Amino acid sequence: MLSGASFSPQVLAGMTQEQIAAALSDPASPVAKAVNGTANALTAAICNVTKGSPAEVCDSAGVRAAAQRLAGG
Repeated sequence: MLSGASFSPQVLAGMTQEQIAAALSDPASPVAKAVNGTANALTAAICNVTKGSPAEVCDSAGVRAAAQRLAGG
Protein backbone atom coordinates (compact mmCIF):
# COMPACT_ATOMS: atom_id res chain seq x y z
CA MET A 1 0.00 0.00 0.00
CA LEU A 2 1.19 3.48 -0.81
CA SER A 3 -0.05 6.39 1.21
CA GLY A 4 1.10 9.97 0.82
CA ALA A 5 4.06 11.30 -1.09
CA SER A 6 6.75 8.83 -2.06
CA PHE A 7 9.42 11.53 -2.08
CA SER A 8 9.71 15.05 -0.78
CA PRO A 9 8.12 17.61 -3.09
CA GLN A 10 10.98 19.92 -2.07
CA VAL A 11 13.07 18.00 -4.63
CA LEU A 12 11.05 19.76 -7.33
CA ALA A 13 10.66 23.13 -5.61
CA GLY A 14 11.36 26.13 -7.80
CA MET A 15 11.93 24.06 -10.95
CA THR A 16 10.16 24.52 -14.27
CA GLN A 17 8.76 21.56 -16.21
CA GLU A 18 11.70 21.84 -18.57
CA GLN A 19 14.20 21.75 -15.71
CA ILE A 20 12.51 18.71 -14.19
CA ALA A 21 12.52 16.93 -17.56
CA ALA A 22 16.20 17.70 -18.01
CA ALA A 23 17.01 16.51 -14.48
CA LEU A 24 15.26 13.20 -15.15
CA SER A 25 17.84 12.55 -17.87
CA ASP A 26 20.67 12.68 -15.32
CA PRO A 27 20.55 9.56 -13.12
CA ALA A 28 22.76 11.29 -10.53
CA SER A 29 20.35 14.22 -10.01
CA PRO A 30 18.19 14.30 -6.88
CA VAL A 31 15.10 14.59 -9.10
CA ALA A 32 15.92 11.44 -11.08
CA LYS A 33 16.82 9.52 -7.95
CA ALA A 34 13.51 10.43 -6.32
CA VAL A 35 11.19 10.05 -9.30
CA ASN A 36 12.86 7.06 -10.93
CA GLY A 37 13.35 5.36 -7.57
CA THR A 38 9.66 5.66 -6.84
CA ALA A 39 8.72 4.45 -10.32
CA ASN A 40 11.05 1.45 -9.97
CA ALA A 41 9.60 0.55 -6.57
CA LEU A 42 6.02 0.72 -7.84
CA THR A 43 6.97 -1.29 -10.93
CA ALA A 44 8.73 -3.91 -8.78
CA ALA A 45 5.57 -4.31 -6.69
CA ILE A 46 3.49 -4.74 -9.85
CA CYS A 47 6.00 -7.25 -11.22
CA ASN A 48 5.71 -9.22 -8.01
CA VAL A 49 1.94 -9.50 -8.49
CA THR A 50 2.25 -10.35 -12.21
CA LYS A 51 4.97 -12.92 -11.52
CA GLY A 52 7.56 -10.99 -13.53
CA SER A 53 5.48 -10.01 -16.52
CA PRO A 54 6.29 -8.30 -18.77
CA ALA A 55 9.82 -9.64 -18.52
CA GLU A 56 11.40 -6.79 -20.48
CA VAL A 57 10.22 -4.38 -17.78
CA CYS A 58 10.52 -6.60 -14.73
CA ASP A 59 14.07 -7.69 -15.62
CA SER A 60 15.42 -4.15 -15.94
CA ALA A 61 18.25 -3.25 -13.57
CA GLY A 62 16.33 -0.53 -11.71
CA VAL A 63 13.29 -2.70 -11.14
CA ARG A 64 15.41 -5.67 -10.01
CA ALA A 65 17.27 -3.43 -7.53
CA ALA A 66 13.98 -2.04 -6.20
CA ALA A 67 12.57 -5.55 -5.84
CA GLN A 68 15.57 -6.52 -3.71
CA ARG A 69 15.03 -3.50 -1.47
CA LEU A 70 11.32 -4.32 -1.13
CA ALA A 71 12.24 -7.87 -0.16
CA GLY A 72 14.60 -6.53 2.49
CA GLY A 73 17.73 -7.59 0.69
